[in-house]
Amino acid sequence: LHAQDVLLKAAAAPLPCQNLHGTLLLKNRALTIKKLACQVGPSTFTLRGTIPKPISFLLKKSPQLHTHLQLAVDNLDIDKLMPPPNKEHTDSKSGNTSAPIGIGIPPPYTLALDYRINDVRYQQFHSQHVRGKLRLNHRKVALEKLQMDLAGGQVHLDSTVNVVPRGLDVSTKAKLQRIDVVQLLHAFKNFDQTFLTSEHIRGELTAESDLNVQVAPQGHVRWNTCQAMIDVALRNGALHNHPLMQQTAQHMSQQSLTHIQIPTLRKRFRIQDGTIHIPPIDMRAGDVHMRLSGTHTLDDKINYGLDIPLAGLKGVDEYLPPMLPKNILDDLQLRLKLQGTSRKYKVTY
Repeated sequence: LHAQDVLLKAAAAPLPCQNLHGTLLLKNRALTIKKLACQVGPSTFTLRGTIPKPISFLLKKSPQLHTHLQLAVDNLDIDKLMPPPNKEHTDSKSGNTSAPIGIGIPPPYTLALDYRINDVRYQQFHSQHVRGKLRLNHRKVALEKLQMDLAGGQVHLDSTVNVVPRGLDVSTKAKLQRIDVVQLLHAFKNFDQTFLTSEHIRGELTAESDLNVQVAPQGHVRWNTCQAMIDVALRNGALHNHPLMQQTAQHMSQQSLTHIQIPTLRKRFRIQDGTIHIPPIDMRAGDVHMRLSGTHTLDDKINYGLDIPLAGLKGVDEYLPPMLPKNILDDLQLRLKLQGTSRKYKVTY
């Protein structure tokens, strides 16, 4: 079957499929897609591959359907390919659909898809040279060897999703190399949080993570099941105008904590039962050295401890006997506790 300059339109599709051309060959009960290409909006899709015994599957003479495909896309602009969400079913504040996403059990077929996408855009997200393998085997979906150029660096990812009666079990291993933190947070809209945004943090991130989490049948993530180990290396790290540090500055003799440097950071962060455990992080603001550690839950409860030199506390010199040297306080630390939520917290000694 040869196709040339075919136009396909569907009521549910916002854009037509234009200039569909290619060749399909049915031989020895196998369907071979020699080349099937089309234009949808700004994107050109090219598909090749083999589907063994498709007729037997359609006639229910074969219990499984095996598909091996290769997909190439030059420019994937998702905003132009997908219609905007229905306003009647959209939360006006978050932009998320109010109806849950149901998760069903897929039919018994296997898919092996090798894909290559030169350029991907979706809202603020922009990535290039995306490539990898998608494997679907009955109730298991695997993203293998996913690679992309993102935020000035590279991302490598392997993920497995198992469909189970309680929803989805998701297991992901990721590696980030030389990622610009500002660009990363901007691309993902600060991961829908305001505590640490692209306006606050600077640095070049390299990290490896191993994460497991469950998704309910209705589609929402069960964050209390999240377990992860994340090894982080941050170069040229800095905090700018962070509200937490600005409030802390009220208790210190150095009034300005506007710019805080984070020397080369190499730490392991742990997420257990939905709580992020933050190891001690050394920071510096001028001559004041500080150390931050604590926990931050995924439902936004914080419990931080900030160690500062006692000499840096506002007014402490007034209580120091005059016969004692002023540097006697240099080796003594005071712990400030920051507790509450990221939007409303209090600082105590």
